[in-house]
Amino acid sequence: MIVGVMAVHSFTEGVGVGVAVGDGQTLGALITTAIAVHNIGVIGRLYTDVYEETEPGPARALAAGGAGPVGIWLFGVLPQ
Repeated sequence: MIVGVMAVHSFTEGVGVGVAVGDGQTLGALITTAIAVHNIGVIGRLYTDVYEETEPGPARALAAGGAGPVGIWLFGVLPQ
């Protein structure tokens, strides 16, 4: 359901850009850009919300053990 609401929102955002510009290839490029920018923002917010909820203990233990940033992310953050 949430994905459907997001898709409708993206579509209406693109249509608003189309009404402001007109017809043609420029319209298609602007609609695609508007939808891409919107979706990048939504995905960034979702990842931020997920990372705020992770427990810092496993990541700190891996860092204390000498793990690198990729190892900390793969084995301390991602499994949660």
